[in-house]
Amino acid sequence: MAPYTTAPGLVLIARDVLPTLTGPVIVSGALYQLILRLGLRQKLPAAVDSTLIAVLFAGTVVSKAVAKSIWNAIKSWSDKRRLGAIGVPVVRKGNLPGNAAWLLELTRNFPTEYPGEPLIHLKKEYGPIFNLNFLWEDMIWSDHPAFAKEILATDFNNYVKGERFQVALCSMLGGGIFNSDGDIWKFHRAMTRPFFTRDRITDFDIFDRHCEVTLDKINERCRTGQPIDFQDIVSRFTMDSAADFLFGVNVHSLSSPLPLPGSSPETTSETNRFTAAFMRTLEAISHRVRWRGSGWQVNEFWKDKTTEDMKVLYDFIEPILDGALKEKAAKKGGDKQVNGLSDVKETLLAHLVSVTDDKQLIRDELLNILIAGRDTTAATLTFAIYLLALDPGVLAKLRKEVLDVVGPTERPTFDHIREMKYLRAVINETLRLFPPVPFNVKESVESRAWTNPDTGIRYYIPA
Repeated sequence: MAPYTTAPGLVLIARDVLPTLTGPVIVSGALYQLILRLGLRQKLPAAVDSTLIAVLFAGTVVSKAVAKSIWNAIKSWSDKRRLGAIGVPVVRKGNLPGNAAWLLELTRNFPTEYPGEPLIHLKKEYGPIFNLNFLWEDMIWSDHPAFAKEILATDFNNYVKGERFQVALCSMLGGGIFNSDGDIWKFHRAMTRPFFTRDRITDFDIFDRHCEVTLDKINERCRTGQPIDFQDIVSRFTMDSAADFLFGVNVHSLSSPLPLPGSSPETTSETNRFTAAFMRTLEAISHRVRWRGSGWQVNEFWKDKTTEDMKVLYDFIEPILDGALKEKAAKKGGDKQVNGLSDVKETLLAHLVSVTDDKQLIRDELLNILIAGRDTTAATLTFAIYLLALDPGVLAKLRKEVLDVVGPTERPTFDHIREMKYLRAVINETLRLFPPVPFNVKESVESRAWTNPDTGIRYYIPA
């Protein structure tokens, strides 16, 4: 699935609007011709006669919608009987139909609330599963472990990301592992997984090197007495570490000065332009997911908001990718060196190049894994420091464990990490309270019934 080269709004019209209206246009045209042939037009009131085509078209559209609604209701009733299930409780909020008023309120409050904060309040009112039913469309939410297990394990193949999710994210993720389903997802997983062996993920050299730079930056700022935006600096640390681990290059996002309170990081260098473009693109596609259905394509009707930033990302990645492909070609030809480069580092890029020559496939996969490796780690570190700052007792106990196991100067090893049980507990509690990915969105392929093990109630999940 390639990123947009046409205005998203025009794609929406061509893919969704025109096919939806084709049927009503044909039916209303046929009815109009039938009325003319039967000589019924002259019997109609003048007001109706002058707008006959429009009346027929509107009537056909409404009739189609009503018929679809009736058919869905019948199928839902039939499926519930067959599965022995009841409907999921439907949320009713606000004074506008389709929960529209509440949807607008959520959109307004989103920038200042914790993710999912309003849903926690709904859980107290409706229980562990409910249907948000925004604009009359089923949108079922739950945080019950049994239902999560159904989606992610027991009945995994029945729950997919789906076309709407993929279309919204394709301009950044393309057809990568986090934006694919079924056999294509299995292909990406099989292609990428061999790289992440224990030897590689427990090699701390890369992370230690970038950590030293990060700590130097923190100490330098502390000497000035100015505060540190920890989220900013730890995001730079994970960007540099992840890019080094995956691409074999340092994007040097830590090289620019740290921002002072109320200011933004500098983005003048090529590598910092990459980091800034990466963040803006990620924010843009995140906003798309929060729009229901194709709403984001209306919001970006004439211009895909990610186009310019994706060009920056591609311009940065392209020379690195070309170099790796040339290195591969040279090795096949028996040449050990290309443009002064000896054997490339064993990175995810080198691994992918050894598997395929498809540049788009490699680009998509690299960006998918970069998002996964960079953002989740940065968020977890930020929340962990925040929680430790709130609880000095836990901080002191964790610091004592690190000093007892690793010492004040030695670098941690994999065995050290395994031995530090309290560190694991701190990380797990951070992930419980502030998960970096608090939601997962799936579509059900076939209708199912979920049983709540606490109550025995079976809930109907429509396809």
